[in-house]
Amino acid sequence: MKKAVLLLLLGAALAPASLPAATETQTRRARFFLTAGFGLPGGGADYSFSYDPHPGYDIPGSTAGQTLRVEPALGPSLEAGFFLPLGRAFGLRLSYAWDRSPLGGENGPYAMLFKYTNWWPLLDPVRTSLTKTTAWAPTFGSRQDVSIGLEVSLRWPIARGVDLSFLAGPRLFFASGSTGALGYTEYMGSSHGAQFFREYLLRLDLPPQTRIGWTAGVEAEVRLSTALSLLLRAGFASAGAYEAVPEIAAADEYYGLIPADEQTLAAIRRAVALPALTLPLGRFELACGLALGL
Repeated sequence: MKKAVLLLLLGAALAPASLPAATETQTRRARFFLTAGFGLPGGGADYSFSYDPHPGYDIPGSTAGQTLRVEPALGPSLEAGFFLPLGRAFGLRLSYAWDRSPLGGENGPYAMLFKYTNWWPLLDPVRTSLTKTTAWAPTFGSRQDVSIGLEVSLRWPIARGVDLSFLAGPRLFFASGSTGALGYTEYMGSSHGAQFFREYLLRLDLPPQTRIGWTAGVEAEVRLSTALSLLLRAGFASAGAYEAVPEIAAADEYYGLIPADEQTLAAIRRAVALPALTLPLGRFELACGLALGL
């Protein structure tokens, strides 16, 4: 009888202790992970530019330009990496991420003030001007961010087979993209007092920029088997701001969308000095995925 009681007490003492030991072994394993989700960027910018549509004219003051609203929107994100445990609660998380944000925004009109000399039908030349305003379509384009991060992980078990981790660390961002369209008016000349122009839509490339920032987030891990886990993550990443001078990638005629030839494109690039574009490099993300233990 005493022997049976001792065996029962020993089994009761060992059985609960064996389950946490297996769970702890599981969470301390190195593992690869892959997640997918959506990210919402931090904010947009107003991009204003202007130029002289009648360069070389003896009366200065001709001007043309507009303000383009560049607003990043909700876009997809992918992240893959490796988790290395350093103890019961701490670990390191190395990750590679790709994010894409569509660019949009409602724009005001493209406006031009053109000063010139009218020689017809008067014998004496008359200096005058004309104004033209064109309604403008919404902004288009996208911004792509590739980043590499190294985060410290602090983990707590919150239920049977469920852990909650807090993550934070530095991140290296590589940002680029494209946007448009800006307006450009080419002066073709005059005849019998009429002025002739050709209008273009300019597509812009956003040259690559590298920024160092940080990331922080919280991640829930639900173990599905001895090697496979479900990951649910919410986080925020920031690297200050993207700031670079856009490059004119292409020009299409406003009517007909006929691409400009290389000679015309080169002339437009010489005539227009674009200012720098500044966009915040901040992003809130929600993602889910899987982790595979080694």
